[in-house]
Amino acid sequence: MTIDQLTTEFETFQGELKSFLLRMTASAQDAEDIVQEAYLKAYAKFDTFRGESSLKTWVFGIASNLAKDLLRAKKRWPETVTDICREEALSNPPIFSRSNADSANVTSGEF
Repeated sequence: MTIDQLTTEFETFQGELKSFLLRMTASAQDAEDIVQEAYLKAYAKFDTFRGESSLKTWVFGIASNLAKDLLRAKKRWPETVTDICREEALSNPPIFSRSNADSANVTSGEF
């Protein structure tokens, strides 16, 4: 197999690889970055490809390891929206306290 064949075959399963990585990382940007990094790593290490498995299996293994490394570096799975909102609410004091709301109603003529 040649480098040109690597590129051609990589293009045939690139979308499938991105979907796989999106499920692993839960981030479209991370998945896209890992697809590119996996291609570059496969290209650089092409001479170590022994052909004992398909090229697709080999590249998916590289990409899977890169995704695991990324998740390990982040030290946890992505936060949920609820977690982010809770942290944001706790870090910002309320704009209106109950006493401010009561006086706002009184000054506007509402009871």
